[in-house]
Amino acid sequence: MFRSITLFKAPALTVWRNDVDTYVRTNNDLPGTIIHEDAVNLLVDYLKVTKAFFINYGYSRKQLQVFYKDVAQKLYPREEEKAINRQMISGIIQDLGCVSDWVHLHQQNNS
Repeated sequence: MFRSITLFKAPALTVWRNDVDTYVRTNNDLPGTIIHEDAVNLLVDYLKVTKAFFINYGYSRKQLQVFYKDVAQKLYPREEEKAINRQMISGIIQDLGCVSDWVHLHQQNNS
C-alpha cells in the first residue's frame, strides 16, 4: 500500500506525493496528473509564496481561491504531454505575471 504525503492543499488544487510519483489534482481532474520531480518544488514554493503575499497584504481568501483556480486551469498538460514539467510551471508563472498585477487586473475586471 502506498503512503501519501500532501505537499500543498487548496480547494482548487492539491499536490501530493506517494512512494512512486508526485501528482497534481484540480477539481476537474479527479485522478490527478503526474508532475515531474523537478517541477514539484517550483510549483509548491510558488503556491506557498503567493499565499503568503495574499495574507500579508490583506487580500481576501476569496481572491486567493480565484488565483488558485486560475493556476489550476493552466495546469492541464497538453494531450501530447503525459505529465507536467518544469517548463510548463515556469510558463504558468510567467503567464500570470506579478501577483500584485494579477490582483489589480482581477479587481478591475470584477468592478
